[in-house]
Amino acid sequence: MIYIIGGVAGSGKTTVGKLLASRLGVPFYDADDFHVPENIEKMASGIPLSDKDRISWLRKISLNMVRWDQEGGCVLACSALKEFYRNILTPIPTHHVQWIILEGDRNLILRRIRGRKGHFFDERILGSQFEIFERPKYGWFYNVANPVETIVGEILVRINQV
Repeated sequence: MIYIIGGVAGSGKTTVGKLLASRLGVPFYDADDFHVPENIEKMASGIPLSDKDRISWLRKISLNMVRWDQEGGCVLACSALKEFYRNILTPIPTHHVQWIILEGDRNLILRRIRGRKGHFFDERILGSQFEIFERPKYGWFYNVANPVETIVGEILVRINQV
C-alpha cells in the first residue's frame, strides 16, 4: 500500500508522513525532493507553480510509485492539490493507494510556514495553493489543528480496520 499524505504547504504532510512511515515500518518519501531546481527557485521567489511546471515532477513521482509499490509500499508526502495531479500520480491500481488529506485553517497553516526554518516555500504562494485545491471525494481527512500523534494514531486505527 502507498499512503499519500496530501494538502497545502505547511499542513504537516512531512511531519505526519515521517511518523506514519516509522510506525508502519515502511520508507518515507517527500515529493519536494523530486522538484527540478527551476521549480524550487520559482517557489522560493514567491511564484506559484503552473500545471506545466508540475507535470514532469508528477510523472517522475508516478514512475517511482510503481517501484515503491513493488517493493512493499511507502508513505509519500505530496500536495496533490488538483484531481488532475492525483490522476497522474496513480499509475498503479488505485486499491494500492490510500489518500490521506490534511486540512486546516489558513491562518494556522500560515503561522506554521512562518515558523519553518530552511524550507524553500515562500509564504506568499500559500493563497494560490488554497485557491487551486480541489478537495477529493475520496480519502481520509484530518484537521491539522489536532496533534500529530493524534492524527497518526487515528490513521493507524483506520489502517488496522481496513
